Amino acid sequence: MVLGGKRKIYDNLVSNALEELPIEPQQDLKTKRTTLMVSRYYYYAVLCRKRYDDCLADLSQEFFLSPLTISRHINGRLGYLENLKDRKTDRSDLKKKYPWLAWH
Repeated sequence: MVLGGKRKIYDNLVSNALEELPIEPQQDLKTKRTTLMVSRYYYYAVLCRKRYDDCLADLSQEFFLSPLTISRHINGRLGYLENLKDRKTDRSDLKKKYPWLAWH
């Protein structure tokens, strides 16, 4: 009997909370992830001066994707990568955009 009451409270709390969350289109989430991935690649390659294969290995651990998949994503956003380089983006710029990540 107690278990049923707990389940009802849980269902009410969780279902109400989920109904209030806005649902973002899947493409927007993929684009955001790829933009973050390219930003992290820029950080590792340009600011930390890591080798290409080391950059891909680090990104593979962060994003749970294969190095080949990461490479394809980066190649698809070369314009954004060039923009980061042209603006001479530094760690503080990246930290402002993605404050929850370590940029040191």
